[in-house]
Formats: sequence, structure tokens, C-alpha cells
Amino acid sequence: MFKGLFQFIFGLIRLVFFLALFVVIFHTWVIKQVLTFSLSYQLGADVAIRAVKMDWKNTGFEIQGLEIGNPYSFPRGTLADIPLIIVSLDLPSISKGVLRLKALGFDLQELQVMNVPQKGLNLLALKVLQKKEQEDSGSLSRQVARDQIKKYTPEVMIDELVFSLGEISYLDMSGPALKQTRYRAGIRGATYYDL
Repeated sequence: MFKGLFQFIFGLIRLVFFLALFVVIFHTWVIKQVLTFSLSYQLGADVAIRAVKMDWKNTGFEIQGLEIGNPYSFPRGTLADIPLIIVSLDLPSISKGVLRLKALGFDLQELQVMNVPQKGLNLLALKVLQKKEQEDSGSLSRQVARDQIKKYTPEVMIDELVFSLGEISYLDMSGPALKQTRYRAGIRGATYYDL
């Protein structure tokens, strides 16, 4: 009887050890996959991430080589090229219902805005920028569900926001001739606090 109990306990310890080892080895891969799929779903566009690096000391992570494609209803192409995003979280604030970012920084190297006939601007076609359709008054249960979700959604605070913006290209296909314009924003290290 004791032999079986010891085997069970030893097997459980071995399972916990291998799971912890798996998490330590593949944590960046898991974070990369979660970020790719969640961003793609939230934006309604293809998203590619080259690498994710963890910063355990500052409880944050670094996203390298983020490319956001055009929304699915537009021609294939790149909407935004963001070579670097840095996020630093305040983990104790999450237990208080607040998502507090100690630092958020990103470098938007190139933004390619496109105006397509009958579709409009590709930037405005992203899911997060679309206006929510007004629902009729008969959907009281949906409104109650939304109120419950908002009640448990954490408040987001950003202590420091640092961003850079390189080039913006605008391609207008709505007229008789294709028209392309490039703007050099030249914003480097713009910093805002307590957002």
C-alpha cells in the first residue's frame, strides 16, 4: 500500500517537474502564439511576429518584428511595420482589477494607408476601429451581458508611453489614376506620462 502511494507521489512530482521545465523552455513560444492569434482576431487582419523576449527583472516582454497586414476585405499587403514593442507590467495591480503598464514603447517604422473604392481606408477597416452597430431595444439580455463584462474588465493605466513614427505612405485607388504619397513623420521618442 505504501509502495503505491510513494509511486503516485513520485509520479506527481515528476509530472510537475516536466511541466515546469516545459514552461521555462517554451514560454516565449507560447507568448508569441497567444499574441499572434489574439492580435489577428482583435484586428481582423493577418499578424506576424518574428520573436518575443522576456524580461523577468522588469516583469515585461519585448516583441520584435511585428507586421500587421491589411484587413481581410482589402488586397494583401502590409498595413504596419513595427520592429519593436516593449511592455512592462505591474503584476500586483492586476489583483486589484487594474492593468497597469509601467512602460509601453513602440517604434512604428512604416504605416501604409490605402483608400480602395467602395471599401474606404484600410486603417479604418480594422475591427478595433469599426463603429459598433446600434442594437435594437429588444436585446436587453445582450446589454446586461455587456454590462457584466464591463464590470469585470480591468481598468488600463499607462505610466509611461514612448513611441516613434517613421514613414506614412498613402495610396489612393479611388480616383481615375493611382496616386501615391509618402510622408516622413520623423517622430522619435515622443514620451507621455500617466495615461
